[in-house]
Amino acid sequence: MPIPIALLLIGFLFYFVGQIALLVAAFKESVVWGLCVLIIPFAALVFLIKCWEAAKQPFLVAIMGGGLIGAGLYLGRNDLSKDKNFAQIYAKLPPLFAGDAAPDKKEETPEQRHDRVKAEFAKDATELKAKYDALQTQWATVQKSGDKAGRAAFDKEAAAYAELRKKVEAEKAEAEDPAPKTSTTSAQPPRPAASTPAH
Repeated sequence: MPIPIALLLIGFLFYFVGQIALLVAAFKESVVWGLCVLIIPFAALVFLIKCWEAAKQPFLVAIMGGGLIGAGLYLGRNDLSKDKNFAQIYAKLPPLFAGDAAPDKKEETPEQRHDRVKAEFAKDATELKAKYDALQTQWATVQKSGDKAGRAAFDKEAAAYAELRKKVEAEKAEAEDPAPKTSTTSAQPPRPAASTPAH
C-alpha cells in the first residue's frame, strides 16, 4: 500500500477514534455535556476549554489524526489527484495541495492563438448580429410606448452592444491578419552600433 494512502487511512482512524473518545468523555462528565457535544455545533470546543483534563487525550488523538491526513494529502498530491475517486476532492483543495498536482498549461503558439481568435470572432459576430436585430425591435417598441423604464432597459442593452462591437472589431482585425509562423531559428542579439570616435 502506498505511504500516502496508509497515512490517510491511519489519520482518518485516529481522527474518528479521537472524536468518539471526546464524545464519551463528555457523557462521562454529564449527560448535558454529552448531548451538547453531540448536537450543538462548537459545543465540543467549549467542552474542551471547560473540561481540559477530561478532553485532553481525545483532543490530542484527533489532532494527530488530522496531522496524518494532512501529511497523506501533501505526499500523495501527485498520485492521488490522478485517481478518479480523489479527482473531485483535489479540485476543491487549496493550492498547497491541488495546485502542485495540476498539470502545467502549455504556452499558446501564435498559430493556435490566431485560430482561437478566428473562432471567437465568428461566434461573437453572430451574437452581435442577433443583438443588433433585437435592439432594432426594442427601439421600435420604445418609440411607440414612450416608456421610460423601457428606454432605460434599451440604453443598457445598447451599451452592452457597443462593448461587444468593440470586441468584435478587435477580433476581426486580428483574425484577418495572416497567421504568424513560429520561427525555428533562434533570434540573434542585436549588434551594438559602432561608436563614432571623438575629434
